[in-house]
Amino acid sequence: MKNIAILGFGVVGCGVAEVIEMNKDRIAKRLGEELKVKKILDIREFPDSPFAALVTNKKEEVFDDPEISIVVETIGMDQFVTISALHIVDRIRRPLRLQI
Repeated sequence: MKNIAILGFGVVGCGVAEVIEMNKDRIAKRLGEELKVKKILDIREFPDSPFAALVTNKKEEVFDDPEISIVVETIGMDQFVTISALHIVDRIRRPLRLQI
């Protein structure tokens, strides 16, 4: 299983989470393993969202979690790209930092 984190839970971040959830079987078939949203980083709370339990405002819960291997950036804040050992993808799908 690949665990991902989403930075930002606005229109784009919410859409990313929904697309992954709606297409989880199809994604797993193509990847050969499950892709799961483990954390969503945002300064706001979303108590009515089906993803509410995944939302945090503590960046350490995302960047210090060794189980998260992919981070999807949807907030346009490039200061997160200095984190190593994570695959970080920005809004236009270009890798910002990739350590293999």
